[in-house]
Amino acid sequence: LFQLLSLFHPQPFLQSRYEPRGAAAVVRARSSDSLDIMFRLHAEFQLNTSPRRPLWFTPAAFIGRLIINTTEPDVKYFSMHVPAHMSLNVDLEWLIGPNEDKDMEVNITHLEEMSIRSRGSVDPDTLTWMQQIHSHEALSLLEKELYKFMQVEYHNFTEAYVKASHEGRPVHSVILWGVLNDQSC
Repeated sequence: LFQLLSLFHPQPFLQSRYEPRGAAAVVRARSSDSLDIMFRLHAEFQLNTSPRRPLWFTPAAFIGRLIINTTEPDVKYFSMHVPAHMSLNVDLEWLIGPNEDKDMEVNITHLEEMSIRSRGSVDPDTLTWMQQIHSHEALSLLEKELYKFMQVEYHNFTEAYVKASHEGRPVHSVILWGVLNDQSC
């Protein structure tokens, strides 16, 4: 992973300063000779080097897909990207003074594209799988692994009120300014 991330910048960090840290993967599909693996990776890059103060570049996440041959040491397909469907998907932080607690500046913005893809590989849509789950389900499993709060079933207020009324339970309501997951806020 370090070598792949180094294609973007020479100073990647696989263990980011903040949660979620690391990576998770799930086998999305299998055939007689292949595995389709989806993964989610959280990493960051330090763009400056000493003696300059740190500048951290933290994408919301990297989502990837890897299709490997199970009978030979062969990668049939590889892609990894920062999802661009959210309005905010990258966090920039830098120090304007020596104290990290009070001299930190932050900007959260949108990155249009950051991706790596293999060339000349197999088209994943042409493969036939014996067992598979949908990509959305695989991504949901990865989110739940890295964000424990997503393991809780959430409802909008109307649905929660109806459900609570039927079950004779109170409603616990949380109002958020933004999202809890990949927008880094």
